[in-house]
Amino acid sequence: MTIFSIKSPKKAITRLRHRDTYDQFKSNMTDEEFEGIMAALNLMIAQFPEGQQVTTASYIPGDDWTGTLFQPIFTACKGDLKVAKSFFAQLIWVAFQKHSDDWMFLRKNSDEDQLLGVTYFKKQY
Repeated sequence: MTIFSIKSPKKAITRLRHRDTYDQFKSNMTDEEFEGIMAALNLMIAQFPEGQQVTTASYIPGDDWTGTLFQPIFTACKGDLKVAKSFFAQLIWVAFQKHSDDWMFLRKNSDEDQLLGVTYFKKQY
């Protein structure tokens, strides 16, 4: 399915901002690492109770990603925490975009390029 902005609920968003950086960091991960992370994100999405809102930043494992499922993200970003958080937000965006349900999103701030802190919720028809 896809993602819709709360500002334009009838216009599906099918692209990913900063695709070049996404592809760059994704290429630093093995297929197994990437697939494992996406599977975990899909499981998290599937477990959201109906009507619950999901904020991207709430799933970031803090400042030390060592030993977490998301450590390959941190490693792929060469240990740069700020970059890793942004890449993590892109991965969540992709997971919502590819999910079987339609989702709406609302940005926490006015920065159109910022995916960190985006709130997602299931689109109601």
